[in-house]
Order: sequence, then structure tokens, then C-alpha cells
Amino acid sequence: MSSITPIKSLDEFQKILNEKKTVVFKIYTPWCTKCKHLESRLKEVKLPCTFYKINIDSKPFVDDVRFDIVSDLPCVWIYRDGVRQIVTGSDVSSIINKIKGH
Repeated sequence: MSSITPIKSLDEFQKILNEKKTVVFKIYTPWCTKCKHLESRLKEVKLPCTFYKINIDSKPFVDDVRFDIVSDLPCVWIYRDGVRQIVTGSDVSSIINKIKGH
């Protein structure tokens, strides 16, 4: 089972991006039912990547990162080699395909 580590600062976020490996950020709010469901499903995913989560309601961190592109929740940002791909909604198969590079 994969773990999903919370990110609480811009420094943490930047450090993770600088590692140049495949990382997945789940953008969520504590009140979002779909976000909770997605998290439980992502914990079951076994792929060569690291999972993190960012509470979009947390301040001031969200003021430092471009969250204005989040159009729906849950939203997943997948970074591979410094390039971000965005998946909205809770379709785990779409997220897995993006992680795999399909």
C-alpha cells in the first residue's frame, strides 16, 4: 500500500520537484467526498512514483503556488522530468495511465 504524504510549505514542494523523479500531487480539500475516495484508491496503486497531497484550503502555502488552474476537485498533478500533467476527477485508471506515460 502506498502512502500519501502531506505537503505544507512551498519549500517542501520545490524540494520535491527538484528531485527529478515521477511525483504525484493530489490537490484536495478536507470536505470533498470525491477527494477522500480518490485518496483511498491511490493508496492501492503500486507504481514507481511518490504520492503527495496538498490541501488547497491551507494558507499561506496555496497563495505561493499556481492553484488558479485547478478547475475541479479532486485534481491530480503528475510531474515527470519537470513536466506537469493535470488530471481532474476521480478516475484512477486515467491517473495511472498518465503516470505510466500513456
